[in-house]
Amino acid sequence: MHKVYQHSTLNLSAAGAQDASEGFYFDRDPADIGPHPLCPLSDDKEGQLTNNDCAGASWHLIHEDFVGEILRKTAVFHRAWIFQERQLSKRVLHFGKEQILWECRTATYCETFPDGLPAVLTASTSTLPKSVYEKSRTYSTLLSTIHNRLPGLSDQPPSVQMQMVWQALVIDYSNGKLTYPKDKLVAISGMARDVWSTWHGRIQGRIRYIAGLWDIHLPGTLLWRSTSTQGYCSESYRAPTWSWASIDGSVAWEDRIWSDACGFVTTILDVDIQHLWNEWGEVSSGHILMKGSLCKLQCKEAHPGHLVIGPDEGEDTRYDVAMYRDDWWAFPTNAWDDRLYGLLIVRFQNPSFRRICTLVLCRVAEHQNTFSRVGIAYPMSGSEVGSWFDGCAEQTITLV
Repeated sequence: MHKVYQHSTLNLSAAGAQDASEGFYFDRDPADIGPHPLCPLSDDKEGQLTNNDCAGASWHLIHEDFVGEILRKTAVFHRAWIFQERQLSKRVLHFGKEQILWECRTATYCETFPDGLPAVLTASTSTLPKSVYEKSRTYSTLLSTIHNRLPGLSDQPPSVQMQMVWQALVIDYSNGKLTYPKDKLVAISGMARDVWSTWHGRIQGRIRYIAGLWDIHLPGTLLWRSTSTQGYCSESYRAPTWSWASIDGSVAWEDRIWSDACGFVTTILDVDIQHLWNEWGEVSSGHILMKGSLCKLQCKEAHPGHLVIGPDEGEDTRYDVAMYRDDWWAFPTNAWDDRLYGLLIVRFQNPSFRRICTLVLCRVAEHQNTFSRVGIAYPMSGSEVGSWFDGCAEQTITLV
């Protein structure tokens, strides 16, 4: 299906329609389209502009996420299936309720900005525009910053560029909704193929796509977190618990890839994925064999919906680290008793860094050294998670 959109000349998007019963055209007020109100220069000394280049310029008050605001008001951008159709198409003409928006591989136009969206707005949208994705594929070696969510992309090696772009795409995709949750990996498979075709020739060695992640980015890319308070784990099997595709709702990674400030302390020994049809779509099972330091944990609910954890020291346990669980709808149960562990993924060279570094796992009953992921530990001010693992022996475990 991804080839249909990649090879079409122009795609028309009924972006403003709530469903198939509505069309392209809507009654609207032209005054809502623009131009935006002028921003007068201040008579106050502290507010005056002294740069001579600003003399005679017109200034308008524009929302920093101007296009993002337009897109989020349309029903089509809340549908996960539309995500790859929009990104893979050469050109899309969106008919919104407020105005028409044009996206292609080089620019973004709308009725408010018929000559093109200003670069400062393109670089600050909350969702990646098509033109930004295209630049990341073809011009990243020429541009240091093409979007606020891809800072210094061209300064990174190809493998990190691929990771930055893929994570940004997944974050946008995860905000969409699916009628059939089992389509979670299918509805982004076209993007996975496109990302692979872009970067596999620039990176030495084989690159494997593993249930929504890439093997060359392990173990760091396992440190995703659920960002939706309505997120929950799929009732039917869809992906291994270590994959973001196993949960419904939005996900995110750290804003930066801290490869210059940390060292991986967990080693990936093997990855096994069983697919239903092909390597880009649905999976029937999967596991990662890994070696790292495990620390037994205790957990408690500080207040409704807020969990805190600490290394198991019996009654002396200090619960000073927040836990972001993958399933926000679930509550602590006795099923976690004596089966909750932390796995340290990275250790930061600067201990003052407060960054995600630890997976929270639950030992699978009746299976030796087998664990499922239930969340991540997020250090709060004054806590040093890395010290939990000092003196802990390395173990080889299976993460399912």
